[in-house]
Amino acid sequence: MILDIDAGNTRIKWRFVNADNRVVMHGASYSVIDIERAVPMIHSIDRARIASVRDQEKTQGIQQWVQRRWEIEAELATVKTEQAGVRNAYTDVQKMGVDRWLSILAAFNQSESRCCVINAGTALTVDLIEESGQHVGGYIVPGLQLQRRALVQNTSILLSEVTQWAREWSLDKPGTSTEDAVNHGIYAMVMSWLLSLPGLRNTVAVNGLYIAGGDSAIISEGLQAHGVAHSCEHDLVLKGLVWALP
Repeated sequence: MILDIDAGNTRIKWRFVNADNRVVMHGASYSVIDIERAVPMIHSIDRARIASVRDQEKTQGIQQWVQRRWEIEAELATVKTEQAGVRNAYTDVQKMGVDRWLSILAAFNQSESRCCVINAGTALTVDLIEESGQHVGGYIVPGLQLQRRALVQNTSILLSEVTQWAREWSLDKPGTSTEDAVNHGIYAMVMSWLLSLPGLRNTVAVNGLYIAGGDSAIISEGLQAHGVAHSCEHDLVLKGLVWALP
């Protein structure tokens, strides 16, 4: 049995897989203690693979928990110059988040062709990969929720805690309240930008567009409304661990 962990800034996504990387159990927790409560019956594992964007102290805490719980040393994924058929465009690969790199590895090896990865989290990232496996580069902008929080923190605008994004996005549907104007404006801005990217349009023909992250569902709705073929991959980072640490 293998334990895969994707330690994000807020949640820890995890799964147990067998030797053939078939998922036996999976979930999302806010701490390693929550994982232990969810899977008390897992008494032994052969390996543990970790992808973490947390700081060194918090990452080491997860590794130490694995050591205490199962008496094995967890393997930590890192960003490489070249791996699993993909060549990184970054000159300094340590400047790239490991979650982006693993998503790229998973998407390319799943599509086996030109592909594009959108990760809609705190930051909204876009990465483009050619058919040869060459990572062309990417874009990083503030995510939907981060843009909304920035307005609240830096202006006198008051917004509700629950966000109602425009379900039928269109530039000709302005908001008729401050709340709607903010939500429609941010969503329209992000979707207009995504749909304008030549790299994204080039992947549509080969159906190589992948969307992950906490806001993937709302981004997916906007793309669907404009006939853009894509697939939502909620465990893309976990799938990337298979390629980074086979």
